Amino acid sequence: MKTRRIISRETGSTLIATLTTAGILASVLATYLAMTSQENLKVKRSIGWNSALPMAEAGIEEGCSHLSWNPTNVDWSGDGWVINPTNFSYGKTRFLGDGY
Repeated sequence: MKTRRIISRETGSTLIATLTTAGILASVLATYLAMTSQENLKVKRSIGWNSALPMAEAGIEEGCSHLSWNPTNVDWSGDGWVINPTNFSYGKTRFLGDGY
């Protein structure tokens, strides 16, 4: 008994359609994950910036207060300044939130 083999021109079209659909879905998922990751980095950077800005403003305010420094009063220790004996400079550390 001879069996005839049916040859179709549409062989594999379902596989190609499935692979194309899977590729499109994978690229959409990868793009979504990349955007989410970038958004997380932007939020972290924004939080860091917002916590550093008051510290910078406090430093600028401290510097501006010393612009009107009276040269007859040379003792800065009354304002919380501490002398560094190695290079004879004054320094001051103030804590603000979780930074200094």
